[in-house]
Amino acid sequence: MRPVLPLFPDALVRPALLAPASFALTRSLRRVMRSNPDLVERLKDFEGARIMIAPRSWPLVFLITLRIRCGSIEVLSAETAASADVRVEAPISVLWTIFEGLEDGDTAFFSSDLTIEGEVASLLALRNAIDAAGLNWTALVPVPVPRTFARLIDRLRAEPRQARHA
Repeated sequence: MRPVLPLFPDALVRPALLAPASFALTRSLRRVMRSNPDLVERLKDFEGARIMIAPRSWPLVFLITLRIRCGSIEVLSAETAASADVRVEAPISVLWTIFEGLEDGDTAFFSSDLTIEGEVASLLALRNAIDAAGLNWTALVPVPVPRTFARLIDRLRAEPRQARHA
């Protein structure tokens, strides 16, 4: 079966190259939180929780740290990533459809497309807060989306569901 995405060259998984992505995602997270004060209220009990989103077969992970008014999203090498309270892993195509709200995370979990390890309370609180605000996870994508990333998103949307079970 063909891979969902081409493999990343090792040269792209360096802190100097990951830092700009972390900066842009963190700014987007903070923008979303400022625009949606209910998110802050719903997440206050999870101050400092760390949620790792790990696209399967990618050399990168996304580490979300919940902090009132100043949360962060770090893009890290999967090999050197710090620990997290909860880790979510799935093929990137599955993660993206969940992030867009096109697929339910529970369905992906029970069909074994998505695995969750660790303390899930903070993850559920984040998901419920996003749902209650009428958002989806793509609100965290920095705008404007670079052309290369836009093509990647289009490719993920077009990929047949069967190929996602790789």
